[in-house]
Amino acid sequence: QEGSLEQALRESWGAETPMPDVKGRAAVMGQSEGNHDVGIALSLNCSIAKAAVLIDPVDGVDPYGVIKNQNLIKVGEKLNFSIPALILDNGLDDKANFGEPPCMPPAMGTSRWMKAWRGPFWRLNATEYGHVDCLDSRSAAVGKVICPSHRWTNKADYRSMLADAIHIFLGALFFGEKAALAKLEDPKFTLINVTVDHDLKGLTHSEIAPRCRNTDTEMKDI
Repeated sequence: QEGSLEQALRESWGAETPMPDVKGRAAVMGQSEGNHDVGIALSLNCSIAKAAVLIDPVDGVDPYGVIKNQNLIKVGEKLNFSIPALILDNGLDDKANFGEPPCMPPAMGTSRWMKAWRGPFWRLNATEYGHVDCLDSRSAAVGKVICPSHRWTNKADYRSMLADAIHIFLGALFFGEKAALAKLEDPKFTLINVTVDHDLKGLTHSEIAPRCRNTDTEMKDI
């Protein structure tokens, strides 16, 4: 419910602590199938969300593709919400270990989201990294049993790229640094190898605003 986050922060930090602009600078973020949950929530109501960060996005709940009735995206259709997005994925996302399905099945991964995304987006693909390389070392050690990862890649550099890209994206939207969005269109902004893609939906950098709109409502800004 709107206001519950602000109330929780006040209870945690104390009444005297200055509160961040919760309503004006709220972003949603997920990793892997967590993006499916984020998308379901936005499809029901944008609430106070103004921007989305999708890390290794996967739709659905079944990597084998048998269960389809819980899929968010219908192939050939746009999602029923529009919100600026930063999509961060990896070159090894659609690869598999030991006969298991890929952690990002190609039919359920990034391209599916890009085709259905209604708002402007930037996509950065870390070509030498895998689906669980964003996790801390202990958690990633377990995930690598299923999701491929190169032993020789520098995971700290990869996580720094994620942090830098998210900082640029949210800083541009929430603090008016719109010119910085051009950095997300240049693969040289980071130390690791990335490929970049973007679709501004006909807008210029200065015209992109932090907002979410549901298309089955009156399309009013939240």
